[in-house]
Parts: sequence; C-alpha cells; structure tokens
Amino acid sequence: MQTAIKIIIFAVLAAVAVSVPGVYKFAADLFWSPPTSFAGVSLGMSKSDVIFHKGAGTCSENLCEIDKVKAILDAEKKVSHFLIDPEHIEADFASVEGMQAKLGEETILSVHQDLSQRRYSYAELQISFLFDTNQLVSATIGPVIWGDLPPVGEYYIAGEKICPGDDCPWDPESLALKADFSEKNYSDLLPE
Repeated sequence: MQTAIKIIIFAVLAAVAVSVPGVYKFAADLFWSPPTSFAGVSLGMSKSDVIFHKGAGTCSENLCEIDKVKAILDAEKKVSHFLIDPEHIEADFASVEGMQAKLGEETILSVHQDLSQRRYSYAELQISFLFDTNQLVSATIGPVIWGDLPPVGEYYIAGEKICPGDDCPWDPESLALKADFSEKNYSDLLPE
C-alpha cells in the first residue's frame, strides 16, 4: 500500500514538474504587456527630461533617439510613442501567426492599398506591429490612434470592414483623414 501511495505521489510531482514550463508560458502570454520605458525614458516624459537624462544630442524637434529606439514627441513635447525595430521585439512577434497566437485578434487591421503592408494594432495593450511582405518591420508602443497605413486599401476595426465603405475615415482623393473624423477616434467605430 505504501508503495502505491509513493508511486502516486511521484506521478503527481512529475506531472506538476513537466507542466510548470507550460503553465508559466501560458501565464506569461496571458499577462504580457509591452515595455513602457527604454533606457530610463518612459512614455509621458518631457523632452527636457529626456535631454537631461540622455544628453543634448539625443533629440531633434519631434524625435529622440534612445539606444536605437525612437521616442516620438507629441505637440506638448512629451514622449507619446516609441518606435522600435525588430531586434528589440520578442521572437514571438516576428510572424503574424506568432503575434496572434500570443495576443489574439487585433483591434485594428490596416492594409496598404498595394496589399504589401499591414499594421496590426492592439488598443488595450497600446501596441501596433507593422509587417511588410510578411516580415516584421517595426512596432509602435503608445496609445493606439487611427492606425492608418496610407494609402489605406482596407481597414478593419474589431474584425468589421470599414474601408472601403461609407464609414471609411480617409478621403480616397487626398488620402487624409476626413474632416468629420478629426475629432473622433477608432473607438467611435467599434461595433456595439
């Protein structure tokens, strides 16, 4: 009887030990979030603070270079977004399939008119991935805005096709955002 109990306990412990990496990966995928700072520079930081931390040659008018990461400055001269190259992105995101397996369905999909580029945006996570001919080109970290890829060929919000169509926020002639959409954002077009 004691031998049977020992075998059962051993089997349970072996099963737990084998499943720990799988459980850890599942939990890591479930709770993953993009980084919000690079080399001490974080989203929302003022341009003057970036220069104070990184040096005067770091920033131009609307951009700061931080260790091969570009910090985009908004109208208030604060870091609104990070533009990062593929070498700074986890391997899981190197393919569309890997990205979707880890993050699920995107909030916004913008397809370039020539069909060679796609931008996948995850609004809740505040990250967008740009793919060109099925190769990851860059990721943008920060609040998701319209997520356009001009000239827009197709545009989907929460899986619903918006462009081409009457609700398309871009003018097909000028390729600019239509005037009646300037005060709106993508969430105004989310299905109810």
